[in-house]
Amino acid sequence: MRHPVCLGYQIATPEVSYSADLTCLYGDVEQNIKLLKEIGYDAVEFMSVDPKQLNAEAYLKILNQNHMRAVMVCTGEVAGTLGLTFLDSDEQIRRRAINRVKEIIDFAAILGANVNIGRVRGMLDPKNGLDDTPAINAFREVSAYAIRKNVDILIEPIEKPDENYINTIADGVKVKNALDQENFKVMMDYSAMCFEEDSIADAVERFAAADVAHIHLSEKERDYPGYLDIKPFESFIAQLAKTGYTGPFVLEVYSIPDQKTAAEKSFEAIAPILEQHYGWRSVHHGLCVKGGS
Repeated sequence: MRHPVCLGYQIATPEVSYSADLTCLYGDVEQNIKLLKEIGYDAVEFMSVDPKQLNAEAYLKILNQNHMRAVMVCTGEVAGTLGLTFLDSDEQIRRRAINRVKEIIDFAAILGANVNIGRVRGMLDPKNGLDDTPAINAFREVSAYAIRKNVDILIEPIEKPDENYINTIADGVKVKNALDQENFKVMMDYSAMCFEEDSIADAVERFAAADVAHIHLSEKERDYPGYLDIKPFESFIAQLAKTGYTGPFVLEVYSIPDQKTAAEKSFEAIAPILEQHYGWRSVHHGLCVKGGS
C-alpha cells in the first residue's frame, strides 16, 4: 500500500518484551498514540511479535479517532525476541518465521499498513557457501501472500555486524529486481546507511524515487535526529524531495533521555525540514515546535 509523505514514530505492541534496546515507545498503545498526536505526528509504525494476541480492529478505531495512520508493522523482534529467521539452519524454524510474518501481514492488512523485513531474514552461513536461497524463497512466498491483502513488503538494509546479508540499498534493490514482484520494495534506514554506504547522496540519487517506499530516521547510534547535528538530515531530506521520494518518514530512536523527550525532540528536528521541502504540516495543529506556527 502506498502512503503519502507523513511523519511517524514507532510504538511497540504489548506482547513485545521491554528492552532498553527498543527503538520505540512502549506501554499503553492508546496513550502512546494520543501522545504522538499531541506532539504533532500523523503516523505510527507498530513493532509486533505475536499479532494473534492483538485486536487490530480496536487499534484501527483508536488510530481513526486520533486522525493517525499506521504505515508499517516492524518484524525485527520476531528475530530479536523469538529467534525466528528465514535463514535458520533448521527448516522448521524457517517455516515458523514465514508463518509468523504472514500473521503480521494479516494484522497489517487490517490497519492499512505495510510490513518490513529486517533481521527476520537472518544471517548467511559461510558453512553452506552463503546460500541465500531459503531467504529468496521466503521473500517470494510472503510477498505473494501480502499482495492479495494490498500489503507491501519492504526489505530493510541493515549494517554489519547486525546483518551480513543485504547491507546496502544497492543490495536491497538487487534482490527486489531479482524477485520482480510489484509489492516487494526497499526502505532506507539512515543509521544503517551511515555505516554501509560509500555515499548516502549517491544511494539517494540512484534509488530513492523508483525503489524506496519508506524511510527510518535516527542519528548513526540511534539517538534522535539533531542530538549530534541536524545538518545531515536537512541535506538527506532535501535530496529525497528533489529526487522524487514521496512516502513516510518514521523515527526509530532510543528513548533517551526518556520516551516523551525523545519523541518531542525528534519532531522538533524533522517537522520543520519536512515542511520546508515537502510542504508537510501536522494534520492536528500545524507545527508545534520552535520555528513553527
